[in-house]
Amino acid sequence: MEAIIRQKLLKMLACSVGAHQGYQVQLGKQYKYLQAHLDPPEWDLLMNTCRLDKPAYCWQALFAAQRLFRHASRQVGEHFGFAYPSYDEKVTPYIEKLFKRWQELCVRSD
Repeated sequence: MEAIIRQKLLKMLACSVGAHQGYQVQLGKQYKYLQAHLDPPEWDLLMNTCRLDKPAYCWQALFAAQRLFRHASRQVGEHFGFAYPSYDEKVTPYIEKLFKRWQELCVRSD
């Protein structure tokens, strides 16, 4: 989550900020000024991707990252005149299916 997903998410958020505010915006090293350029709900979603100390939190982090990435990538796509790819319609239900399967396994093991 930390090494791949969040890094790609931060890059997409930076593109989204650039598309809306101009690419001259300085987000700082490791995106330390990103919060100033995000709406509070977007920032809250990003913070929800940080807690990874239990499997349930990892799932919550993944779903938050998906929602935020989907929102930001749609904005960037619209800015450049690209359509949002349809594969998300298959990926999201698949991830949700895996999550439900994980929940069932957790209930069985209790």
